[in-house]
Amino acid sequence: ATATVANGSRIIGSRSDLSGGAVYIEASSFTMQNRSSIIGSHSQTQGGAIYMASGSLTVADRSSIINTTSALYGGALQMSGGTALVTNGSLIYRPKSQRSGGAISQKGGSLTVTNGSAIVNATSENTGGAIYVEVGTFTLANDSFIENSTVWGQGSAIFNSGGIVIVSDSRISRSFARRRA
Repeated sequence: ATATVANGSRIIGSRSDLSGGAVYIEASSFTMQNRSSIIGSHSQTQGGAIYMASGSLTVADRSSIINTTSALYGGALQMSGGTALVTNGSLIYRPKSQRSGGAISQKGGSLTVTNGSAIVNATSENTGGAIYVEVGTFTLANDSFIENSTVWGQGSAIFNSGGIVIVSDSRISRSFARRRA
């Protein structure tokens, strides 16, 4: 099965008591393209905007995931398997998780953020202000960036707990790890 959100379409204010505040992907593909967005979604468990068990995900052509939250893992995306691509100037902005991976929690699969895409103002309450990688491969490449992420624990921008992290021709800036008072 294939699902596409395109041409400025928006998914706004979705909620899930389980995984995937707006979208749940299993053995299928989901594409966001041409300035489409997911805004203000929330998951009580994992994947504030998207939970990916398997399959493929593409966020492309200046599409965005904005102000999404998760009570546990992956403020924007929780990935357990499959292949994901965030590309062509797409943006993940102000995601927040209560545990790990302010923007993305990756526990399997392969995820690439590339071609001028960005993760900005991500927050995690535990590990990985922007990215938490437990298993799988995370790549940040081709003029992409992580900026202004915060964690109230370890790994202000990226926390790698056993996966593979590749950063090439990109930047990570103004990220902070803070201690609780």
